[in-house]
Amino acid sequence: AEMKFVPIAAGCFEMGSPDSEAGRYPNEGPVHKVCVTYVDLGQYEVTQGEWRKVMIFPNTPAPSYFKGDDHLPVEEVNWNEAQRFTWLMSLFGHGGYRLPTEAEWEYAARAGTTTSRYWGDNIDDGCAYENIADQSLKKAAPDLVPVFANCDDGYVRTAPVGSFKPNPWGLYDMLGNVANWVGDCYVDSYSGTPTDGSPNTSGACTSRVVRGGSWYYFPRYVRAADRSNDQFSLAPDIRDYDIGLRVARTVTP
Repeated sequence: AEMKFVPIAAGCFEMGSPDSEAGRYPNEGPVHKVCVTYVDLGQYEVTQGEWRKVMIFPNTPAPSYFKGDDHLPVEEVNWNEAQRFTWLMSLFGHGGYRLPTEAEWEYAARAGTTTSRYWGDNIDDGCAYENIADQSLKKAAPDLVPVFANCDDGYVRTAPVGSFKPNPWGLYDMLGNVANWVGDCYVDSYSGTPTDGSPNTSGACTSRVVRGGSWYYFPRYVRAADRSNDQFSLAPDIRDYDIGLRVARTVTP
């Protein structure tokens, strides 16, 4: 099966979170207008089956901690490997595949909404839409996180991609299941970052950015504006069982 993409029309949005947003972190500001150009974004997170087909020897074809169904998202992949995956996809597929930029990712995650989550502001409505730290996880691992959403998504760990409702633009698992590597260098403020949707390449670039929530991200992290921070310094060689990727495709006319 071919990887499915959703056309994301060009447009402008307010990136970041206002000071008034509950649970926000300082690195989500200042709120600033960004205008992105057209891009195709993976409708689903990259699955273990897709990863295995592309990452042939000498790459690692089966890195995931939670193995099983080919439709489970791939995880335990670092930024360097995610980059290699998109490079190999471009090589095999003769297309321009890459990691989305942080701005493209947030624009698509928001899908025209301005609330902290695309379904609204209440995390407890989130279990129909996302695989997050919920009551299923609480039953199985009550000490894993400090606070759980008061709803049940039916999964303890990762879920097959597309198991939940999509966001308004038809993208699945944007704020849950596994978090996604994006192309940017991490900086702790948006001051001076690009406003045209291109990736931030300034700074020392010792850390890369991860966006989106995951199966064990608790409510505060499950917001469109949330982004990895220095507290979890994400060097390009770090890997975790809650970090995967989603692919962008630039269409050349």
